[in-house]
Amino acid sequence: MAYVRVFLAVLGVIFAVAGLFVGWTYDSLAGLAILLLGAFLLFLPLISYRSDD
Repeated sequence: MAYVRVFLAVLGVIFAVAGLFVGWTYDSLAGLAILLLGAFLLFLPLISYRSDD
């Protein structure tokens, strides 16, 4: 499962950089939305689900 976490982290960084680029060049609101999506994807691998079995 480590490869999935790495993939999500890399995807999050890509979305965050794309959000900064879009926000700086085109539309700030759309850039913010893409940046927040990237931040969520970057934070997602750090959340671990632990069942209470």
